[in-house]
Amino acid sequence: MKARAFLYAGARSLVVSHWAVADDATANLMSALFKIADENPQLTHGQAMQRAMVQMIENAQDEEEAHPYFWAPFIVVGEGLAKQ
Repeated sequence: MKARAFLYAGARSLVVSHWAVADDATANLMSALFKIADENPQLTHGQAMQRAMVQMIENAQDEEEAHPYFWAPFIVVGEGLAKQ
């Protein structure tokens, strides 16, 4: 697992994907993730990711855009405690 090297190097958490992803959808999801995390510092990274995924589904223009292919491959790994 290549992600492990980042954790050994001191990263608190990582967002990784299980399969190849769509560029535009990934950019939208990551933008939403970081905005939500910045606006809600009490959330864990996993909670912020969950909210970003839900937001992506709710903002979809059609069923295809809401398909899990665009948001489901991502997980947060290595997360410790919530930010204080």
